[in-house]
Amino acid sequence: MGCGSSKNVQRVARIGEEETEQKSVQQAEVKPAVAALIDGKAVADGILENLRTTVDTLGAEPLLAVVLVGSNPASMSYIKRKQAAAAGCGIRTKLLHLDDSVSQLELQRTIETLDADDDTDGIILQLPLPEHLDAKKASALISLAKDVDGFSPANVGATALHGHEPDCCPCTPKGCLQLIRSIGVPLRGKEACVIGASNIVGIPMRAAAQGRMHDHDVPH
Repeated sequence: MGCGSSKNVQRVARIGEEETEQKSVQQAEVKPAVAALIDGKAVADGILENLRTTVDTLGAEPLLAVVLVGSNPASMSYIKRKQAAAAGCGIRTKLLHLDDSVSQLELQRTIETLDADDDTDGIILQLPLPEHLDAKKASALISLAKDVDGFSPANVGATALHGHEPDCCPCTPKGCLQLIRSIGVPLRGKEACVIGASNIVGIPMRAAAQGRMHDHDVPH
C-alpha cells in the first residue's frame, strides 16, 4: 500500500475512534460519576469490530511488519496476540525474527528496508532489545506514519500538545484512555496519577494525560 495508504489507514481508524468517543460522551451525559468496573474484553472486542469495518473500506489489506530480536518469551507471546488480532481485522502481518546476536548495523538495515517498502504500512520494533543494541537509534529509523507503537519523540510530543494529533498515538496511553471513555467519564478537568516514568508507558501516558486533562502527577 505505501505511505499515502498508511495515512488513509490512520484517517479511517481515527474516524472509528471519534465515533467511539462520541458515544462515550453521550453516555457521560446520563451517567453519574461513580466507581465502575471496566470490562476490558468488551472494549477490545468493540475496537476490533470497528477496525474490521474500517479496514474493509480501504479496498486493500494493510501490512504490519514486526521486528523481533531474540526469543524473549514475553515478547513472543505479545507478538502472537498481535498477529491474531491483526488477522481478525483483515490486516496482514510479516514477522522478521532476528537472532539475538544481530549487530546494530544489521538491525538498522532491516528497519530501513521495511520503512522504504511501499507495501509495508506499519512497523513494530518489539522491545526490549538485547543489551548490546541501541533501541533509540533503531526506533528513530521508523518514519512517523509507520510508527505503529507511537514511540517516536515527535508522536509522543504531539500527543501532549493541545490541538495537535500524532501520526500514531502511543498505544498504551491510547488504550488506557479508551478504557476510561468506555464508562462514559469525561476526561477534561480530571486529575490523573501516572505511576512510573518509562519511555514505553509512563512518559507517553503523562503526555496523553497532559493533552486531554488539566491536572496530572507522575510519581516514580
